Amino acid sequence: MVRTRFDQFTKQFLTEALKPLGEVHGQFELVAGVLAVDVEFRRSRGHPKKIQHYGLLGRLAETPSLYEAFHHAPLVDDVLACVAKWILWRRQRKRQQQGVPDGRLWLLCGGRPTQAIRAFGWEVSTDWPPGVYVLPRHHALRVGVVVLSELPIRRDTLCLRLMGAGKTLHDALAELTCLEENAWERVMALPLVHELYWGLQEGPIMQQTREEKALMKVIHESFQQFQQQLRRESVLEGRLEGRLEGRLEGKLEGKLEGKREGLLLAIKTASELLGLELSASRQNRLRKLGEKELITVLTSLRTTKRWPPAR
Repeated sequence: MVRTRFDQFTKQFLTEALKPLGEVHGQFELVAGVLAVDVEFRRSRGHPKKIQHYGLLGRLAETPSLYEAFHHAPLVDDVLACVAKWILWRRQRKRQQQGVPDGRLWLLCGGRPTQAIRAFGWEVSTDWPPGVYVLPRHHALRVGVVVLSELPIRRDTLCLRLMGAGKTLHDALAELTCLEENAWERVMALPLVHELYWGLQEGPIMQQTREEKALMKVIHESFQQFQQQLRRESVLEGRLEGRLEGRLEGKLEGKLEGKREGLLLAIKTASELLGLELSASRQNRLRKLGEKELITVLTSLRTTKRWPPAR
């Protein structure tokens, strides 16, 4: 049930975040070509430490689970549709294997679904942090709600808050860029955040919402900060060579404002990450190239990890 770019981002984000913990399926089909859920997850055995390492997201993933993403607050009818999917999924699992425990459905909501919380009787629990609403233990439905904007601002909730909306997402992005460079949240999330940025940038400007424009500005600022840190630390030490060159620098492709200066900076950064010499003569040749030729050079660095043959 992907409704917006942000919901699509959440599905990709969850898929990447949960991969180390078990078997995860994005756009999981319950009825082929007819009915699907955003993400299905089944935990692998023997990962108790990893689960704890993942904070609140790890707790949500302790049992087999479905996830549905809502950038804003879902309506009661939206929730009913999700519950119907959970019931069907539960029946399929019981049919495939007798005695399997009931899995959960988690609704990840950027806004508070006040009407749905009242209609279904969700309540806070001392077992969960603020922002997590569950049904009483004896209830037949194992369905919970996570209101991302109400989660405590802590490291163990950052991964979830990065799937939020508005100020929640903006604040989480600022926290993300302040983490140490090898933090698992940063390594996993930054390429996806910038992929969202490129997707928003490629759309018609006139069709962009106010929220999308504000988010693009925030991501762009975080990207600039990240580039500065790369030049200060990572480039010198070479610690991010393969990871960043393949996943982050490959997303640049001259999209730093679409200007030649941005392309030249991206090529310079990529060459430093790869340990390739950027001689004065090569710099002079690069300055004479147009945008299309510079994109070709950057693409070659990304794919072959060496300078393209001189023409």
